[in-house]
Amino acid sequence: MTEWVAILDRAAAAAREEKARTAPVKTKSPSGDSKPAKNKVKVNDFEALKLIGRGSFGKVLQVKYIPTGQIYAMKILNKATIIARGELPHTKGRD
Repeated sequence: MTEWVAILDRAAAAAREEKARTAPVKTKSPSGDSKPAKNKVKVNDFEALKLIGRGSFGKVLQVKYIPTGQIYAMKILNKATIIARGELPHTKGRD
């Protein structure tokens, strides 16, 4: 169990570094408003490598971000299960 927690910690640190490095650049629109550049990451941008863990609401996969080759952990939640159990506030976390 400690091994997969360490994997998740490393993946989270890598994700923070990647986010800081690739933060959307503010651009000026013709009207002069600032808006973030359209740099959306999609599920298809990742390759699933292996299952790290499974829980009540879903699973965690080790994935590779294809454009950079970086390794991350991806949590996949089953929305229907969360809603059916009335756990939506629990899974939304803190702001």
